[in-house]
Formats: sequence, C-alpha cells, structure tokens
Amino acid sequence: ATQSLLNFSKVSGTDATQNATTLQKIFALWGISTQQQSGAMDQLLRTTQLANVPMSELLRIMLDMQPQFYEMGYGFTETAALIGNLTQHGLPAEMVLRAMAQGMVALGKTNIGDLTLVWDALIDRIKNASSLAEGAAIAVEAGFNKRSVLPFVEAVQSGALQLTDFKKKLDEARGATTTLSAADNKLGEDWDKTTHQMGDIFDTIIKGVKRSEEHTSELQSLRH
Repeated sequence: ATQSLLNFSKVSGTDATQNATTLQKIFALWGISTQQQSGAMDQLLRTTQLANVPMSELLRIMLDMQPQFYEMGYGFTETAALIGNLTQHGLPAEMVLRAMAQGMVALGKTNIGDLTLVWDALIDRIKNASSLAEGAAIAVEAGFNKRSVLPFVEAVQSGALQLTDFKKKLDEARGATTTLSAADNKLGEDWDKTTHQMGDIFDTIIKGVKRSEEHTSELQSLRH
C-alpha cells in the first residue's frame, strides 16, 4: 500500500504526505479495504487523465461530498466517473453535483415511495424537454434551486450523467499507476544514459579541439 501511494503521488505530481491523509479519509468514508486501495488509486488517476480534472479537486469533491453521493446511491467508482464525465463535457462538476444533491433532498420531501423511480422519471422528463429553459422549469417545479439548476439540466440533456463508457474505462484502469511509474522510471534512466552519452561526446569534442589548438600552436612556433 505504501509503494502504491508513493507511485500514485509521483505520477500525479502530488504530495505523498498530504495524499496519505486525504486518501485515508476517503477510503474510510467509501469503505475501501486495504486490498482495494491500489485499484481505487488507479481509478482516481485514470479519471484525471481522461477528464483533465486536477487531482486535488477530484480528491476534495470525493471527500467533501461523500455523504450526498452515498444518499444518491453512487459508489466510489460511479462517483469518480460522474465527476470525470461532467468535467469532460465542459460542465462545472461540483455545481452540478450540489444541484443534484439538493434536488434529491427536495424530491424526498415531496414524494412517498421509491425515490429512485421518481428520480429516473424526472431525468427522463428533463431529457425529453424541447429546450434548456423547459428542462429547467421542470426541475424547478420538482424542487430544484433555480439559481443552480441550469448546469444540472445541461448535464442531463447532454448525456453527461450517462456513465457506462466512462465507468468501463475506470474498471479497466487496474495497474495504471504502477505502469506509469515504471515508465517514468525508465524515462529517467534513459535520460540519464543519454545525458552520460552526450557528456562523453562533448568530452571527445573538447579533447579534439584542444589537440587542434596545440597542433596549430606548434605549427606557428615552427614558422617563427
């Protein structure tokens, strides 16, 4: 686990000490066992690669909004996929997620029964709306805050909440951290070798120049 953390910090360009603290909290909240932690770090790293979301931002949202995600029925992988997919679609992920959490609470207050069915029906109505404005009106009527509803509606209508493809890529990410770390080490070794070879070449050139200068000096002495 320690080596995985070091590899993760190296390839993500983040601080290992800070990661140890943050990831420990995240894994505890999400119920990630010691055996699952390497795979979880692979998925986090893959998310940042696919969506170009800063690792610090990804970790912060995964930590701060875990209770809301849990209430909405999202697991660790689904949450990372959701953050990544929203970002990949050019949407403000955290704003959309907070709107989703607030809307889910609102639906729970006004509906009795299976909230998942109510949520899915609402998503279908917003998706099939003729415009962004109509979709927003549907969401506001259901209890969403009108000041933050537009990015959420755009996420629904653009397909950014459809996570199948993104999640599949995360499920296939196992070993990504180790592979990248090894590649980085190999690159460093190749660079060191190249640098050493270049140094040898420069030494040879410098020696050749010195010999040429000495030879020129000897010729000038003979002429005088």
